[in-house]
Parts: sequence; structure tokens; C-alpha cells
Amino acid sequence: MPHFDEKKAYAAQEDVFFDDGREEELVEFVKSKESSVRDSPSAVLSAIDEFGRTQKYLMNVGEDKGRIVTDLIREVKPATMLELGGYCGYSTILFADALRSAGGKKYYSLERSPKFATVIKTLVEIAGLSDVVEMIVGPSDEGIRILHVSGKITRIDMMFLDHYKPAYTTDLKLCESLGLIQKGTILAADNVIKPGNPPYLEYVRASVEEKRKWLVELRKKDTENFPGKAASQYGHIEDLSLEVKGNPEIVYESRLVNSFEPTGVPLPAAKMPLNASSPTFLHLLQNLTLILLSLLFTPLLTLITILSTLLSRFHPKTQQLPKTILVTGLGMSKGLIIARALHLAGHTVHGADFEPWYLPVSGRFSRSLTRFRRLTSPHPSQNGVGMERYIDSLLTIIKKENVDLWISCSGVASAIEDGEAKEVVERETGCKAVQFDMEITGRLHEKDRFIEGTRDLGLNVPETYPVRFVEDALAVLYPTSPSSRKDQPPSPPPSPEKEEKEKGQTEKKYILKFTGTDDTIRADMTLLPLPSRQETSSHISTLSPSPTRSFVLQQFIPGPEYCTHSLCIRGRILLFTACRSSELLMHYRPLSPSSPLFKAFLKYTQIYAEKMGREFTGHFSIDFLVDSSAVGLDESASGLSGKGEGKGKNADVDDLMSTIYPIECNPRAHTAAVLFSSLHSEVADAYLSLLSDSSPSSFSHSQKREVIMPSPSTPGYYWIGHDLITRILLPILYLLQVKVGISDVVASWLEFRDHLLYWKDGTYEIWDPWPFWWLYVVYWPGMFWISIFTGNWWSRCNVSTTKLFRCS
Repeated sequence: MPHFDEKKAYAAQEDVFFDDGREEELVEFVKSKESSVRDSPSAVLSAIDEFGRTQKYLMNVGEDKGRIVTDLIREVKPATMLELGGYCGYSTILFADALRSAGGKKYYSLERSPKFATVIKTLVEIAGLSDVVEMIVGPSDEGIRILHVSGKITRIDMMFLDHYKPAYTTDLKLCESLGLIQKGTILAADNVIKPGNPPYLEYVRASVEEKRKWLVELRKKDTENFPGKAASQYGHIEDLSLEVKGNPEIVYESRLVNSFEPTGVPLPAAKMPLNASSPTFLHLLQNLTLILLSLLFTPLLTLITILSTLLSRFHPKTQQLPKTILVTGLGMSKGLIIARALHLAGHTVHGADFEPWYLPVSGRFSRSLTRFRRLTSPHPSQNGVGMERYIDSLLTIIKKENVDLWISCSGVASAIEDGEAKEVVERETGCKAVQFDMEITGRLHEKDRFIEGTRDLGLNVPETYPVRFVEDALAVLYPTSPSSRKDQPPSPPPSPEKEEKEKGQTEKKYILKFTGTDDTIRADMTLLPLPSRQETSSHISTLSPSPTRSFVLQQFIPGPEYCTHSLCIRGRILLFTACRSSELLMHYRPLSPSSPLFKAFLKYTQIYAEKMGREFTGHFSIDFLVDSSAVGLDESASGLSGKGEGKGKNADVDDLMSTIYPIECNPRAHTAAVLFSSLHSEVADAYLSLLSDSSPSSFSHSQKREVIMPSPSTPGYYWIGHDLITRILLPILYLLQVKVGISDVVASWLEFRDHLLYWKDGTYEIWDPWPFWWLYVVYWPGMFWISIFTGNWWSRCNVSTTKLFRCS
């Protein structure tokens, strides 16, 4: 993806970002510059951009995405062009000007809102395009019929869709039925990936046979299955022409082009992981292709590993000290990084982990380990037998090797078990454990208990409500509406008038989160409530909340998400870092410790740990959301840009504390631990401080600054196997499928090059190369073979945690 110029970024998008008076303010702003912008489309556009940067966010198509369409206009040279959804006229002026320059005659803008249509007309007149642009005010399907019946349009040369998302497909079908879509017609649709338009993408990519089948089977409505705000952000539901069948004989050539929002936020590429309903042959092809890639790269990986082994002879040898340390979780990068740090600091390190299917994990081959042992899993058990065997296997290692310190690097599914094991280990041996006890682990792990406990400590938290039944959520989302519980007599269904009245739901938005570890629903970030109570209730019902399957309804905070990694010893934070978060973190770059945002995260974490007291010892990572309506943010290392009316670069940390919201806590080490790879002596000292009784239960402000954190010069970390697939091979596949362009592929390859040259791999070390070799040559191919033989298909894999996400 091309680089975005931060200087032209719009102000951050607020929770309410249109139809609040800003459109009228925009008109007055442009009129104040009328003498210098009159009859100049480019000058008017610049004025609109200036308002979006310095005053308030505008949901325009923006310069970057707009350039994609204007390039098409210059290439196609349409005589007439149709726009569905004009908002404030940015796209109208930009595309009508390009149309006129390309020899076109008429640009029709269809806008539902009379108020927005007035704004468009005013700005179009100032831009000197009134002779080219014709406005049609009202619902888009009515406007299309008016243009057809009047004879103004007999065919559509080019159409830009940027209106009510469910109407994309129904309006396209209407145009097909009226014969307006003909060979050579170009459709440019905005926002099909973010916020998303699955029905439209499915329709334009479908074959003739599929569309014929849908007509016969009376398939689901085109207005269903919209994620998050895609269909609900406009605050109304249009009565769409669902009876229109379209023309199934028309075949479209579909291409997806990625770009940037005017705020600088990149639009995500289409994600098309396989799922449980995908054909078996695709799952087989996915696994076999990755196995083949491993075979192809095996000679190169073997050569690199052998050369590294020879060079490692020159690596300084460590003198092992009496302290003996057990690190569990060596199959994951975070466990391996910690073991290496302790080894380089001169300590004796033993490793242990689960090995499902008896497939050795890569960490067992690290030079940092004196010995590795396989642990008994605590999960496949009845009456607690598995848990007892797990604890017994830990105790056997600790007693036999006289282990002084056990560092738990548990995965998401075994944190509670490690909390129970910690209590037994410290009770029956002299070994100390870097692990919270069972009560604290549960308090941190369970989302509702964490938020409630954090609120009790006097810290800032988002609104969070436990959900055991559908009605629990509806009572929050529709506070003025009566709701019934499953154990109460149901209320009669509301009348249409009452249902309409209930649309006055809370203005806040919420996300429903599962409190467990179900990978099939963890990515569901649908914003609630949906346009109607019935839609909201139906969506929540599909997630099946119950007393044994609990959820939390959490306030949606508009802004970026950050993850943190901390080591706490007796209520004191000794290691800390923070970085941007994403759904599947495979790239890590730390925020600069000097940034106000970093300091706010650290201060929040320190206050939390100190208030928890001396018994608070273990790894924990809090995920934060930053309220972008209160703080101007960008992607720079500083973490703050000072744009708009935000706090700015010189923001006071105490002020920022009120704009950061913890959304969940992971009571375990975070993969961001890789950012401490070069600080082995400091890391070792931090862990070994647990063996000393000198850590105070309270400490001064100056002592709080004694926190080990990555320096600003710390490189980014990535995993080359992941990048090879996502940055090199998949872009080629998408190019062949005409879903991305050559420029997108080149940009992706350049990103891979930069990672290869300037970043560090999260597994490879020149003095310890064999875990890297085993990971890609043996472990992952082995996991893919197991997937084939068992039929346990997966949709995603995380190289850093060696985890497969099973299909739903």
C-alpha cells in the first residue's frame, strides 16, 4: 500500500461524526474563502480538506481513495456518471471535475437527505460545476427510476456507490432490471471492506449459475449479514426494493483496491480465511501448499542454520551460576525469549511444555536449556485427574533439579491451571513462582471481574455489564424498554408503533464479548444496538449466552487499541512495554517510553499493581483503548500527534489517564516480551529479584521510574514465515484473482524487504538457530499433517504462539 502523508490527515473520527451541524459549518467555512476558491474545483476541495483537518472530521471519500476513481474516469472517459450518496459534495466535485476534463457531459448525484443535497448544491455552485452536476433528491431507487423514465440515462457508463450500505446490492439489481448496466459499465463501490458490505461483494463475484440458483431458492435478503456499523451508522432503515431480481446473466470482473481513509487509517485487505463450511478440498489444498513451501525452503533454512551453528562457536560462553530456573511455555516465542535471557545472564535454565500429538515444540532445541521435559496436559481429564498429573509433573522437575524459580509462560487456555499449580509448588517446595495465585488469576482473566475489580481500585474503566441471557443485554441497550428474563413470563410482542418507539435506544455503542476462549466468536466486534430491537435480539441470540456461557457487554470506545506487557514482583512493575494491537499480532514495535501515551499506560499499570499489594507477582498485560474523541493520535513512535482539539504532544499524563480505558487483562506473559531480547542482564535481574526479600511493599515516586523498558532504538520484531505468506505469496494470489493491483503487491513486497533488512525475527538468533529451523521445517509441517489426518480444519495460525485457530 502506498505511503500516507500524515500532514494531510483529517481529524480523528468521533462517535457522532455527521449530521450534527458540521455540514452547515463546512458551508460557512468554504464561503469565507469564496473570493479565492470561486470557480475552482481543486480550491474548493482543498478548503473542504482544510476543514476536515483543522475543524471536524468529515466522512468524505478523501484524496487517496478519490484518486483511484479519478484515474478510472480519465481512463474510461464516461459520457455520463451516476453517484449514489453525495454527503457534502466532496466526491461530487472531485469526480464531476474529472468527468468534465475527460470530455464527459453530465454527472448525476443522488442524495437522500434534503439537507445534505443543499450543501452539495451550494459547494458545487461555488466550484463552478453547476452546468455539469444535476442533483436528484430522495431515496436512491426512486432517483434511478426517475432518471430512467425521463430518458436522461439509458445506460450507465460509470457509477460510484457510497450511500446506504444495504442498498448497494438492491440498487445494482434495479439498474440491471432496467437495462442500465451494459457491457463496459464501471462500478466503483466504497467501504466494501470497512465497515463492510458482504452481500454486495458476494453478488458481484458470483457466477451466473449461482445467481440463478439464488433466485430459485429465494435466498437470504441482500440487507442481511452486515458487520458492525456497516448498515446502522446512518441511524435509519430504508424500505428497499427487495422484489427486484436483477439480471443474473450479467458477469462482473471484480477488483479490490486498498487505500487510506482521510484520517490516514489504512483500509484492510479482504480477509478470506477458510471456515467450517468451506469445501474439504480447499482445506487440504491449504495444508498441502504450506507443507510444500516448507519442503522448498528446507535446503535454505538448513544452510542458514548450519552456518549459524558454526558462527555460534565465537559467541561468548556463559558461566552458569547456582540459580536454577524452570521456564514453561517454551513452544511459544515469549517463553523462548525469557529462557534465552536467563541463560545469557549465566543461569541454569530448564524448559518444559505440552507437546500435543507428541510433536516436539521448537523451544526444546534451544541452546539456552540444560534440559527439556514434556508436561502432562491438565485439560483432558475427569474428576481433576489431568490437573493432578500436571502438578505432579511440575513438582517432579522442580524437586529433582532443585529449581529455585519457576517462570510460567502459560497460554490463554492454561492460565487458571498455572495459578493453582503455583499455590501447590510454593507450598510443597522452596521454589518461588512468577505466577499469580488462583484467585488473582481468575480475577484478572475473567473480563467482568477484572473491570469490576479495577473500578473498585478507583481506576478509569469502560461501562461493562455481565450478560447471562439475551434480555440482560437488551436491558442495557434499550433502557426504556421492558425486557423479560427466561425465567419470567414473556411479554406480548410490541406493536409496530411501539417497536418504532423503542428505536430510541441508548446513544452509546457496545460490544458483546465472550468471557471464555472460543476462537470462533472472539473476532465478532459487532457494534450494538443494531437499527432495531429485533435485529439486536436476533444477533445476540446467535451467540447463545447462558449462565454457563457468559458474556460481557462493554462500552465501545472509538479509538486505537494498544497492548502492554508487564512483569510485576510483589506489587512493583519491573518490566514494561506497550505497542499497537491488532486481531492477530505478528508485528511488534514499541511505543517510545518518552511519549505521554506510554507514560499514561505505565502509570495506570503501576497504580493497579501497587494497589493489589505484595502478593501481586506475575506477568500481566492490559489491553487499552484510547478515546480518539479526546486525544489526537497517529502511528508515530510518540503516540500522540496533537491534531485537532486533542491533548497534543505535550499532553499531561494525568489528563491522559482519563482517556485510556482497559478492556481486558491477560494474566500471563505477552508475546511483546520479544522486545526485551537485547536486555538479557536486566531481564534476568528483574526475575531473580523475587528470590530476594528486599522488594519493598511501597516505594517512592523516584523508585517507580526504575522500570526496564525497550529503548527507542529497539527494532521491530516479526516472524519471517508469517510475512513470507502474507507479504509475498498472498498478494500474488490476490493479484491473479484481480483483487489487488500491481502497486499493492509491490508495496507489500517492499514492506517484507524492510522487515528483512531492519527488523528482527522473533525466533531466530545466530547463536541459537535450531528452534528457528525446527519451527518451519518440522513443527508447522507436522501440525498441517495432523490437521489433514484428523480433519480438524483451521482458519488462521499464529506463528509466535504456535497456535492453530480451529474453524467454527
